[in-house]
Amino acid sequence: MNADWNRTEDGYAGNSIVGDTRVRVLVSSYTDFDKLAHLPKGNEGQGIRCFTLDCEKKELHDEGLVSTFANPNPAFMRMENDRLYVVNERIDGNGVVSAFKVFPSGELKLLKQLDAAGKSTCYVHKDRLSNFCLIVNYWDATVSVAKLDKDGSPVEITSVHRRPGFDYCNRHCPDRAEHLEHRQGWSHTHCVVPSPDDKFFFVPDLGEDKIHQFELNRDNGELHLVASIQLEAGHGPRHFIFHSDGTVAYVVNELDSTVDVLKYDANANKNDCALSVVETVSTVAPGLKQKSHCAEIKLRPDGRFLYVANRFSDTIAIFAVDVDGDYKLALVGIQSSLGCTPRHFSFYNDLMIVANTDNDSVVLFEVDHRTGLLEYTGKTYKVCSPNFVNVIAA
Repeated sequence: MNADWNRTEDGYAGNSIVGDTRVRVLVSSYTDFDKLAHLPKGNEGQGIRCFTLDCEKKELHDEGLVSTFANPNPAFMRMENDRLYVVNERIDGNGVVSAFKVFPSGELKLLKQLDAAGKSTCYVHKDRLSNFCLIVNYWDATVSVAKLDKDGSPVEITSVHRRPGFDYCNRHCPDRAEHLEHRQGWSHTHCVVPSPDDKFFFVPDLGEDKIHQFELNRDNGELHLVASIQLEAGHGPRHFIFHSDGTVAYVVNELDSTVDVLKYDANANKNDCALSVVETVSTVAPGLKQKSHCAEIKLRPDGRFLYVANRFSDTIAIFAVDVDGDYKLALVGIQSSLGCTPRHFSFYNDLMIVANTDNDSVVLFEVDHRTGLLEYTGKTYKVCSPNFVNVIAA
């Protein structure tokens, strides 16, 4: 697998992948709606399915179920060489991080599972400079660090950082109804992304409207909060990415459908946040009255266009990136996801695969390399409650 592409999933605009015309695509699905913090409207799935992407014909071929996944609701995957890390969302108990070996056929072999030390586990990142991975739990606002053994399997939790939401969850035991009515009623950590120099790790907190800045002790796996940046009230920051330039980052704000462009200062004082907001742009059309909550944010592999999935308004917002200037954003268009509730999408060169959770569909688009706009390939595939698309080398 091209290392730069793997880095793209960590929030960087890597180079395009070239070579094989057929690649593997793993799609995970929700399997138990009763255990989720939210309520999908599609049908419950079975686990993780494998597809083959034929780049020449621009079509997907369903290779079948590769894991029924004993833990409910696999909802985030991270590929590192031939190791796949999967976490699962549940609010009735702690999630787990599972390590699989991935074979060329797309087959998965479970190697190890570890308690994630938090609920509704939604993100995992393997530190490239050490044998640790960072795990984010949404429901009770915890960020855990797990030590990995020589084969890449998680073996023990070395550190757990808890936001105030953890105490709230322990005292009040909120249910899904309270969460849906009061999305910012308590802290909700949502992802973890390294800085380009691997000095810091940034964690958006939807409940606190903050991005937290951590340092990792790579000797003992201790995680330390060093600073935070306060964003506008009601933003609800969700996912966070860096441009390959290394000086600019973007955070998608779920609740008010915006993106903040942030400057990264690698030389900031130790106790000062290294991020500062440059501008805020909307991801929806002016005057939109219907509900719309952002989900995924990604840069196209060449870094010239940025894409945001808008759930409920069911669109993909497309921005041109001023790569010759200050990396600010200019809206190019807002196009239909051709489905309901686009929760995630991934690229392979000039193809985009979109997971529309609420109408059980995966849609394949071609991306115009000049304009950034999407063209439907005519190919839609039925997958029950798809929530994540992971592209791996064939």
